[in-house]
Amino acid sequence: MGGVPEELFCRGVLLGAFLTYVIKYDYTYKKLILSIVSSSAIFGLLHFTNLTHAPFPLTVMQVIISILGGLTFAFIYVQTGSIWYAVAVHFTNNFLRAPNTGIDSSIQTAALAIFGYFTILVVVYFLWYDRKHTPQLVKNIKQSLN
Repeated sequence: MGGVPEELFCRGVLLGAFLTYVIKYDYTYKKLILSIVSSSAIFGLLHFTNLTHAPFPLTVMQVIISILGGLTFAFIYVQTGSIWYAVAVHFTNNFLRAPNTGIDSSIQTAALAIFGYFTILVVVYFLWYDRKHTPQLVKNIKQSLN
């Protein structure tokens, strides 16, 4: 369930604050991307707390993976306007990575690979292909500011 508070803080609070500021003062697509990257970087860096129970190289890998995952969760939130889709994807990611899910290891490996490709496709789609329309979260924030 770690994904729920992480999403509420990193996407709901941080990304929401970054986007509200950007929309209020000078919205551009580049500033939207900067907001997404910033909140995702903070999300990833928060995973350095894993140093309390994991070796440094493993923790660095977790931070890098978390930054990439954070990009995916942020793009989903921004495009849909609902944090709950990002929470669901984050939960699924954490569940698939949990060592004692009862899933056969070969199935778990295949599921992780498929999920990894899915997240890459989400980022590529939202970052390059779908930049011509205003994302739903941006519309929601603009509406709340009026």
